[in-house]
Amino acid sequence: MLPDWELRVTKRCLVEDLEADEEATLEDVSKHPIVRAFLRERKTKTEGTRTVSQLGSSHKVWVLTQAQRHRGGTWYEAQRSIVWLVASGHHESGSDDDFFPYFRRPSEEGRLAPSKQDYEGLFEEQAERFAARVLIEAPLLRKEAREAGEEISAQVGGRFGVKVAIEVAEDLEEIWVAFDLRTLEVHLYIPVILGALEAEGEWEQADRMSSRPLQYYETAYRHLGLGE
Repeated sequence: MLPDWELRVTKRCLVEDLEADEEATLEDVSKHPIVRAFLRERKTKTEGTRTVSQLGSSHKVWVLTQAQRHRGGTWYEAQRSIVWLVASGHHESGSDDDFFPYFRRPSEEGRLAPSKQDYEGLFEEQAERFAARVLIEAPLLRKEAREAGEEISAQVGGRFGVKVAIEVAEDLEEIWVAFDLRTLEVHLYIPVILGALEAEGEWEQADRMSSRPLQYYETAYRHLGLGE
């Protein structure tokens, strides 16, 4: 992962162009010349200096150059903040397997863009990374809210805004959590975040936070259990 976007290679490019196993990762092919250029150049810039012309698709694909002959094509999927390496080859004008005419074939066949398999792998990895991060962050967030003695704001997993308040009375501890629904994907991750904050007992939906009504963009949950 990078601070602003992620670098990935499509399965088609991985298998057909880089001649790697289908289960290989970007790290596995990191020594390939064009992959080295991809990791170096697209780490700081999502675009290059020129695009591949006459493509059969509407994607704006940027040319990646390494040494004299290695060429690649990258596409920035702004909606998901991902730069994809979609093709790799050798540039030799007049050759039957020159990169540019070769590159246009999968584009005309509709196989240039990331496939369903690419996205399935992406979503699975993102979910695993998110869950691992939340398991670390949630206990720290709970500790901070308990020590603050008032509602606090935080980001969970670097993506979702939450507000947490904890009230302690004798042996009982009441946890209130509000989620900012302006991040549409938060619905998918609410159970993960709540489970990481407190796995024992039941969470129930609440119509307010402990000391205030909800904002129009919030949904809230409450948990009552034994304190630590």
